Amino acid sequence: SSGSINLAKSDDGTWTAEGLLPEQQLDNKEVIQLITRSIKLRMREPAGQQASPDYGLGAIRVQWTREVEGASLPGGYSLGNESDKMVYAKADDNPWVVRVSESSVKSVREAKLEDLMAKVD
Repeated sequence: SSGSINLAKSDDGTWTAEGLLPEQQLDNKEVIQLITRSIKLRMREPAGQQASPDYGLGAIRVQWTREVEGASLPGGYSLGNESDKMVYAKADDNPWVVRVSESSVKSVREAKLEDLMAKVD
């Protein structure tokens, strides 16, 4: 994990992040790609309903809040340890711990704020 990346979408449709300097901007395309990859989590196999400490859940947290008709709807999931090219995952709204392919969450696990920055010519 590379620390927290806290993103927010402004009224004009651009993305901002905590910790940006005033002259820094994010590349909206890169941000949208990361968000898309973050929310497209596909279960490969169930691991069970009891979270074992061996799963390492919480090593990485993905959280979001959507605004729908004036209501804030939170969501999120935890990623854990890797085992046999699979990563343990648990959604906040689901009792099951599952395994997802490591390749499907690689970009989320390795995300860094500097990778989302707009390139300056």
